[in-house]
Amino acid sequence: MARDNFSKATIDRLAKRVSFRCSNPDCRVPTSGPNENPDKITNIGVAAHINAASPGGPRFDASMSQSERKNIKNGIWLCAHCAKKIDDDPVFYTQCKIVRWKETAESSARNEIGKRLPKTSDSTDLLAAAFSGMPLNKIGNAIKNVHTAQEKFLSSLDPRFSVTSEYYEDATKYRLDAVEKGFGINFKFNFKDRPDLRDDLRGFYRQGRPVSIPSELVEVEGSNLFEHIFSEQGELNIVPQGHSAKLKMWLAGNDVDDFFQIDDLDGHVYIGSEEAMFRGECFGGLLSVEHSNISRQLQGALNYTLSLDITKWDHVELLKLPYFNKLKELVEKIVDGWNVLFSLEIKGDVVYKSNPVVISGDEYWRAALDHFNYISSAKTISSLLGVDIAHDSNYVCAGLSALKVKEVADIISGSKAVKFSDLTDFPELSLTVDSPDEVKKVFGNQQGPQEIVSEIAGKSIEIFGRKISLPKEVCRFKGVGLSFSKPLDLLEIGDRIQIVLKPMLPDQEFERYFLGYE
Repeated sequence: MARDNFSKATIDRLAKRVSFRCSNPDCRVPTSGPNENPDKITNIGVAAHINAASPGGPRFDASMSQSERKNIKNGIWLCAHCAKKIDDDPVFYTQCKIVRWKETAESSARNEIGKRLPKTSDSTDLLAAAFSGMPLNKIGNAIKNVHTAQEKFLSSLDPRFSVTSEYYEDATKYRLDAVEKGFGINFKFNFKDRPDLRDDLRGFYRQGRPVSIPSELVEVEGSNLFEHIFSEQGELNIVPQGHSAKLKMWLAGNDVDDFFQIDDLDGHVYIGSEEAMFRGECFGGLLSVEHSNISRQLQGALNYTLSLDITKWDHVELLKLPYFNKLKELVEKIVDGWNVLFSLEIKGDVVYKSNPVVISGDEYWRAALDHFNYISSAKTISSLLGVDIAHDSNYVCAGLSALKVKEVADIISGSKAVKFSDLTDFPELSLTVDSPDEVKKVFGNQQGPQEIVSEIAGKSIEIFGRKISLPKEVCRFKGVGLSFSKPLDLLEIGDRIQIVLKPMLPDQEFERYFLGYE
């Protein structure tokens, strides 16, 4: 017996009556959209039969006539996935259930005519509106309740785990802690094009090193919880159970009294099958240490990495940077070659003490010191000029721009004496002649050393990307000789002459300062 298929007109009406959306109330996906080819469309919708179009099909009703099977009343518009689903399980997806789907979908489409479709931001706006009339403590409780409900649902998918969630840096993060022992979950990793991740995973097993793997490279079997979470794109962070530990660190110079104590670094020891490692931080995460290659016998040399994370200062005003002075002193001593010593404690017991070692990475720490020196100069300018300057770790604080910032900081912090011998050339003044006689009157009768005061209109300087206007700059030269680019007797109106200022004494200096900041 041939299939009683729908006509093209019937198929078109079925799709349009539900706005080309799947009629399954738990799906409702759009089924039609543009194709890369402008002359085509992409369609994933199907005009499915409620009662089968031919004998042997799902929900076939022999009492129906051929015209009844082809009638629009026997059709429902579904996405291809849902159409296959109702035919694969006709016992569960009965005629009555599918008819209810159709009625609900058409009713929804009717009510949506002429109305704006929901935007992604609508739920956020609605929640913000609900919160706007709440006391602050109520808002906190409401947010907590959302997370608690989510955690309760996720834990119900696999009671072998406790789940905690948080929303941080535009991402939802889930922490899964096993509450039972002696069970397994199968993970399959596709590292074909990522050998680096294979090495990272080995580090997790052997050394207890945490590892991060993109979720699209992971397949999970044996846990509805993991399968649910991995249905969305994200990142799997595998962290072994850590043991709370404290690392005491100090620096020692060449002299017995050269000693610099650093704050304790709180962290954890992670234990692998062959070795262990420690990770910790202090100064609010600005300084971190990683120790690896800790053997079970605590023998051999430790590998360690000492690093700074000054991105935590970004957007913070320079005058309010936390721990700046202590970190700057630490970096200075590292660059000066001071040795570092460590003492690792677990529950108050010292489990390891290092011998003095020199911190490697000279280039890294010298670059860090250049950055700290730039901040110091910028802080001086910010304080004395009364301007707010925010830190930016991406700003290049080196070269001529860094020298200029230091120069301005030195001058603005007080009158600065400059030696002529430190200059590459003698200072010059430019003068446009309006009256030759007046120039002769001012300079022609002067004998011996002269005193010249030069004022330079206020300029600007860029600090961490912000343009800062500077006060008028003043240079005061005492006891200098004058050399003119053209004899005074030959001057004419409109001439532009250079006056070179030359010292009269060895190691002679002149003053340079900003007006109002002498």
